[in-house]
Amino acid sequence: MTKKYAISEAIGQVIRQYRTNAGLTTKQLAHRIGISQQQLSRYERGVNRIDVDTLLRVSLAFKLTPGRFFEEMNMTGTGLDDILYENEEGDIQEIRMSLIADSIISPRDF
Repeated sequence: MTKKYAISEAIGQVIRQYRTNAGLTTKQLAHRIGISQQQLSRYERGVNRIDVDTLLRVSLAFKLTPGRFFEEMNMTGTGLDDILYENEEGDIQEIRMSLIADSIISPRDF
């Protein structure tokens, strides 16, 4: 199974939306921003995390600011706050499990 990154996936959906609205293929946009078609596809699916330099090149290709991608995430219902909250909940769960494990096997037991 391919791991996806929530924020990268949301940004990728926005990139795909702009690309298709502009009538561009993945090959055409990839060529414009200097990456492979396969890499662009991975960004659009959220499989790979897009780096800041590439995000800037994508935004310039559509005459946007890089921040527009995050604004679009909020307008399409894929809010950054929701994604961060989901990650925070996962982090809290991980901390809880760590605390439980620490209390079961503590240094005092040795």
